[in-house]
Amino acid sequence: MLREPTAYRILDSNASRLMERFADFWGSPRTFGSMCSPEFACMLSTLFHVDSRQIALVDEMTNNAVMAFSAGDAALTQSPQWPIFTNMTHAHAMRAMSLLRERLKQSWPYLKDASIVLTAFNLFCYGLCVSDSSILQFMAAIIQTYHKFNTGFPLNLELVTGENGFWIVRILMANNPDDRGLIMQHDTNTFAQERTMFEERSGFYSSGFRTGARPDKTVPILASNVNPVVTLTVTDIAAEVQVPVTPSSPYPSTSPPSTANYDSDPMSIIDNELDIDHHFHDL
Repeated sequence: MLREPTAYRILDSNASRLMERFADFWGSPRTFGSMCSPEFACMLSTLFHVDSRQIALVDEMTNNAVMAFSAGDAALTQSPQWPIFTNMTHAHAMRAMSLLRERLKQSWPYLKDASIVLTAFNLFCYGLCVSDSSILQFMAAIIQTYHKFNTGFPLNLELVTGENGFWIVRILMANNPDDRGLIMQHDTNTFAQERTMFEERSGFYSSGFRTGARPDKTVPILASNVNPVVTLTVTDIAAEVQVPVTPSSPYPSTSPPSTANYDSDPMSIIDNELDIDHHFHDL
């Protein structure tokens, strides 16, 4: 467990609200309760509520990664504040990646700095929010490399990508692969119900905001549509630091191969649009 640091950060009102949301929503086992084991929910929420927040207090890179994830998550609610959160998520992501580039150049591939792996994980979660497979691949490569030389980070990742931005992610315990962990797919709606319940319970948006004008239809905040510089930055860093990013799988997204599947597991994902069973293979 990390010690509470003595340093502090001064946040503006939007940043303060997003950090509070990060702690109360993602830092709560309740958010994950219906999707994974109690042990995994507790471990994952602690990583957000304790580790990420404490390191973010003293490390600018991690702080920007946390803010990128929290703002990206809040933008998915499609509230009237959607443009503000969208601008914030990409601005913080760019700053975090700029700092990550310098840190990786100094420490690759041994990555003994805990802030690097926490930054990579929170930027991975940002990549989930914006549904950008290149960001997911890059951050997963950093975390998987961290595990080759270090112990202590409790999570590992499995990622399958395909055509047209298709991806499936499994977040699992590093030391207990038998726990099915948490599985998510590319439509960013995995936590839609939990987000709605949290907002109704917490009052994150005032009643005035909640009844205000909303976009006529949901507009995904895909990084490739909103800020292509973020995606290009990931590509540049991977090339410069020589991060072995796993390329997108060559198979069509409608028929991925597999050596380990979850057909009998209630966590299996069925994509209604493709009408297929989704499988993972060991990376």
